[in-house]
Amino acid sequence: GNITRVEVSPDDTQYIIIHGSISNKSKRLYSEALDLSLKIEKFRFRVTRYEDIREVVDAWPLQPGKDFVFRMYRDKYLRFYEKYMSVLTLFGNDEESGELKELICIVFKLPPPVPKLTPST
Repeated sequence: GNITRVEVSPDDTQYIIIHGSISNKSKRLYSEALDLSLKIEKFRFRVTRYEDIREVVDAWPLQPGKDFVFRMYRDKYLRFYEKYMSVLTLFGNDEESGELKELICIVFKLPPPVPKLTPST
């Protein structure tokens, strides 16, 4: 996928909004994952650089199965940008067991740009 735009959330400046697109294959897998987990309201993105280095970033997909949009705290975004490759693994809680299950891994071709600290008008 590609990161197309990164902005500070206009309604809450502590959040970063990241817009992107995902490949058709990823889009299909992502949609299937959502179909299997329709009641999941909040997703957790686990950002991975190496197998043994993992950090969980809270995010909410705003347009599931379409262009990829999610938000995260600005301080976490800046840390994510500095420390990690552009690989996002989407996890969701299994309804029956309650366990966190991997739904899809999305690899971005380009790293996101560092957003300005003030939202553009």
